[in-house]
Parts: sequence; C-alpha cells; structure tokens
Amino acid sequence: MLDRPGILVQLTSSAFKNGELTTYFAHTKVKSILPEQSTTWAGWHEPPELVEMITTPERVRMQKVEVPSQGPILRQIVSPQGNWEMSWKVEVSDWRSLPDWEYQIQWIKRQPAQVVPWGKRHPSSPNQQQPISLQILKNSVSWLWRNRWLQEGEEIVGHNNFSVVSFQWSENDDTKAVIQDIYWHPIWQPSSTVYSRYFVPLNMPTSSPQLQIVNRDRVTQSRD
Repeated sequence: MLDRPGILVQLTSSAFKNGELTTYFAHTKVKSILPEQSTTWAGWHEPPELVEMITTPERVRMQKVEVPSQGPILRQIVSPQGNWEMSWKVEVSDWRSLPDWEYQIQWIKRQPAQVVPWGKRHPSSPNQQQPISLQILKNSVSWLWRNRWLQEGEEIVGHNNFSVVSFQWSENDDTKAVIQDIYWHPIWQPSSTVYSRYFVPLNMPTSSPQLQIVNRDRVTQSRD
C-alpha cells in the first residue's frame, strides 16, 4: 500500500505492422468529436454511507445510496449532473465514510508531429500510368484524408510505429517527467519520418477531494 499519492504512467506503442482502418480513424482529429474522458474511482475497505443530493429550485433533499453489505467496494465517481430543473450528485454522510483511496485516469494529449532531425526522404515508387480522369478522381478523394491538419489528432498514433521512452530527472520532484517519442511515417508525406511526443509530468497536482461530506445545515434550511 502506498503511503503517499503517486502517478502510474501507462505507455503504449503499436507493432511495426499493426495499423488498420480503426486505428487510422482514431489517429485523426475526427476522433476528437468523441474524446476519451477522464474517470475517477474511489474505494473503501468497509461499506460507506453514501447519499445522493438532489437539488431543485425549491429545496435540497437527500436519499440513501445502496451499497454492497461487505467490502471492499469500488465505485466510479461522476461529477454533478442534471438539467435546468434538477441536479444531483453523490456525497458521503460523514468523515468516516470518506474513501480509503482514490485514483483518476487521464489521457495524455499527443503533441504535433515533428520531422526527425536525422531523417531522409525515401524515394517513392513510381506511379503506374493511369488515365488522367482517374488520377484526378483519386487525388480529389484522398486530398482531405491526407491533409496534415486532419491527421494531427490529439490521442493515439494509429499508424505503424515504434517508440523510445526517456526520463526527465532531477532532485526536484516538480520537474520529473516521462517522455515517449513515437516514430511513424506521415500519410501526408509517406517518404519521410516524424515523431509525436507524449510528455507526462510526475509531480502530483493539488486537487480537492472528489467526494464531499454532506452539508446537513443546507438540507435542513431548504426544508423550512
């Protein structure tokens, strides 16, 4: 068991020949329409007392949240939800029900691709002679797909690649980091090599607890 908060970094890299249609799609900015969301989880050794706070313009009320009768218990913590008429969130009844541990999963954004300083352009294979009309059609269809802006997504590198992992280390914990450089051939210039960087600081950010203790005074006043 950890005696202090820590960060676990999970790095992934595709095999040299592992690209496919789904990874090509996830590689692009189109994937940003449905980005991977951060998630927060909490755990208890013994069953906690959780309540759901339901807020309306007229009052604030609470109802008990059912939990398993025996621990350990794992629960995903979601941010307050609702609409114009009502909102709701889960809180703990008192300090004894605060989580024994919490963890949060965050996706690290992919930095824009950089041309490798030692790279050379590889000669492209000569194109077979095709009718001009067919060439124009193919160029029109592929122009958007090969556009660099579209291919600069913020999540994964979905093309065949390999990666190099390094560390930024010092006596100062605030500057420690893990760096992953992923090398791949860009679709907008297949004869060249670029790398995309993931930079993960290892210092623990200060954040408020995800689960809060119920403010019973607020509930009582709303009932008067």
